[in-house]
Amino acid sequence: MAPYVHYTPQAYRQMAAASKLDIEDTAWNLETREAFVSFAETTFVEWTRCIPHDQHIAFINDVLDNYARIGNEPNVFRFYQMVVVLRPA
Repeated sequence: MAPYVHYTPQAYRQMAAASKLDIEDTAWNLETREAFVSFAETTFVEWTRCIPHDQHIAFINDVLDNYARIGNEPNVFRFYQMVVVLRPA
């Protein structure tokens, strides 16, 4: 697999089934939009580094609005990352 590839949850499940991996859905309920914006300000560094600083909040709000539209709870951040843990057989 290529590094830094973003797979869908279904693709992760297929890889896990083929590899006998466990999948754990992880989410943080940030409870408020303000808390989610604050979280995004510190974690969207790569996304915002090419945007003028005075446009960061507008960009973050646009991202969070779209994130809420795709069916997620508005203040819940879901992790779509693969973490591999090697365990002895």
